[in-house]
Amino acid sequence: MKSRTIDEKVTSEDEVINYWGNKVRRGFLHLIILKKFQDLENGERIVLNGQEIKEYIIERTNSGWIPSPGSIYPILSVMEEHKLIKKIDSTNKKNKNYTVTDFGEELYHKLMKEALIFREPNNKGTSFIDIPEYKDALIKKYRNKSIRQIKSDYEKFKSISNFLEEYLKERIIQDKDI
Repeated sequence: MKSRTIDEKVTSEDEVINYWGNKVRRGFLHLIILKKFQDLENGERIVLNGQEIKEYIIERTNSGWIPSPGSIYPILSVMEEHKLIKKIDSTNKKNKNYTVTDFGEELYHKLMKEALIFREPNNKGTSFIDIPEYKDALIKKYRNKSIRQIKSDYEKFKSISNFLEEYLKERIIQDKDI
């Protein structure tokens, strides 16, 4: 299915689910890429190329999510345009290398602090599955799917969820130390 713009009419429930699923994945991808740029190497900001970012996402999701270059490189371009990252000169002309800017680091920390408002006071948060509209949409989506397909999707979502939960815990601890 081709990607739709916000103005195009989405006609079926499956199209709605696919449309919003793609929006969520792409949103996570922006944040995951910005998170990776927060790493340090020998006390310096890390330098990464698109392939390294792809490998990081695959590793962190236990191969549950394999982004295409077509989803990574446009995000890197936008991040560079917004001055969140900058290109680093490299002798390797095949791969473009990037590092985070001060603004990119500042924005990342601000976004992570704002993400905490979605957590309940007990820090357990609310599962999106507790929201009836999501539950109904998932039931409709998976009604005619095989058990194997459902398990495969479940493992992918579990992997992403575990990554985000682990990362959020790390950030909460780091923010308390600041």
